[in-house]
Amino acid sequence: MGFADFCMDPVNNALSILPSDVYNVTAYYATCVGTNPLESSINTAESYVFDMETALDTLLLTPQCSGNTYLINAQSIINNIQIVIANVTTETSCEPTYNQLVDVLETGLCEQSFQGIFTIWIGQYLTTSLMLVTTILGIFLGCKCISYYWLDQETRENAQVVVVGSPDRISNPAYNPNHLKETEILYSATSKA
Repeated sequence: MGFADFCMDPVNNALSILPSDVYNVTAYYATCVGTNPLESSINTAESYVFDMETALDTLLLTPQCSGNTYLINAQSIINNIQIVIANVTTETSCEPTYNQLVDVLETGLCEQSFQGIFTIWIGQYLTTSLMLVTTILGIFLGCKCISYYWLDQETRENAQVVVVGSPDRISNPAYNPNHLKETEILYSATSKA
């Protein structure tokens, strides 16, 4: 019942159980309402990069530094940093994260989990049914699994004994059924006579 109530509005219900220290960031990405909490940090980084670019351009315009290979290499690195900041801005926007969060909560948790539980239930039902059929067939075919040591002396002598897993051990002249381990015997109720 509680799971069904949660799935009526999974995004807002998930937000309601979050601790306060992560609520603002998660609420922004879960609803796309408000300002991006990472926006101020990204703007600060862009400002520093812009200041560095301006300083490098100014230095390269002076006669003492024009053509300095270190400054030219630094300028190309600054351009790469600007590209990375633009990618970070795109990746931290709300839309892609919101779509993934909705997929996880609504589709994955609320819709597909019931299908998964139903599939597991069907698998358990089929396994149990096949075990029941196997048990019934074993009973009707007259095969009884009995420990060899539970049989009395007369039944031991007249019984048809089969060693499970290695039937060729019976033809061995050194074979002695009295030395078999309890788990190695499959006894059929029919006698040798």
